[in-house]
Amino acid sequence: TGNTGGTGGAGAHDAAMIDAAGGDGAVSDAAVDAADVVSCDRRPLSCRRAEPLCDDGEVPRIVGNCYGECVPIDACVCSEAADCPLEEMYTCHRSRQRCGPYVN
Repeated sequence: TGNTGGTGGAGAHDAAMIDAAGGDGAVSDAAVDAADVVSCDRRPLSCRRAEPLCDDGEVPRIVGNCYGECVPIDACVCSEAADCPLEEMYTCHRSRQRCGPYVN
């Protein structure tokens, strides 16, 4: 289902998905499983593709230097708040190493 099943395999998984998508960073929705660990860190963005519009609770994943498809925010891996998109809505929950909404 796309789950790499271990640590350290995500890079190869992402590279395979980029190749399958034609190398432009666009990945089909079927290529992502909600259990996948994905990057949503916008700092490496340099492509000219428009940001996809996502449903509430979802953000575009980052594949290489471009936007991919929308994924649930809690699928986004992080080690610091800057790894998470939309800093006014989401932060890094370090105990889980996943992005998510602020907790009151």
